[in-house]
Amino acid sequence: MATPAHPILRNIVNLTFSVNKLKLFLFQCAELISLIVSLLTAKKLWGTHFFWFIPFLALTNMVELGARFGWFTIGTSNVWVYNIFENIEFIFYAWFFSTQAAIAKKKKIFYLTAAYLCVACINIIFIQGFFNFHSYSYLLGSLFMIYLVIDFFYNLLHQQGEYIHLLKYPPFWISVGILFFYVGMFSFYVYFEFIILHLSKDYSNLFLVLMDIFNIVLYGCFSIAFLCPKQPVTIR
Repeated sequence: MATPAHPILRNIVNLTFSVNKLKLFLFQCAELISLIVSLLTAKKLWGTHFFWFIPFLALTNMVELGARFGWFTIGTSNVWVYNIFENIEFIFYAWFFSTQAAIAKKKKIFYLTAAYLCVACINIIFIQGFFNFHSYSYLLGSLFMIYLVIDFFYNLLHQQGEYIHLLKYPPFWISVGILFFYVGMFSFYVYFEFIILHLSKDYSNLFLVLMDIFNIVLYGCFSIAFLCPKQPVTIR
């Protein structure tokens, strides 16, 4: 089996392998901290769309803890629970972006979400199977999320009549986290199968560490969004 040829790269993959378990712990801590922050700010979030991140993050933590401790394992695999949860995740994020969109775009997001779910169901039932990870539909869903974030930023930049302090604007942080996460995950799943089949396992360990970092950034951005003060809007 091939091994990293360059000394620097060899040192990197060795380091990432040694800290992989720590990164896994840290990303699960980031998820839990995000849930705790949402609960601590629940009074402020009440009456806004952000309040629904509380049950969503509770479900996220339950799935991750359950997967870690084997609650959802059937045979030797718990992949099936991610096939369900990650589609719920896509639906939730699509709903969130629809709340930030104009009425005409709400309908567009609804139809795109419905189309994605049809493709995902076909993939899970007839192509990759329920007990294999739905990588094909996950790639499609990642592109869908990236499109929604880019569309959100485009509309934000072309918004008329208001000045928005981006660093104090919760939807900005949610969008940054989602964009960083899904750009990373899309790249991860595009190359992961090739790396597993053709390169050293150490390379796959490096990618797994990167996946944990994507999660830490995502839930860190969520926590920042919940802590943001109410957005001051100034008419120009």
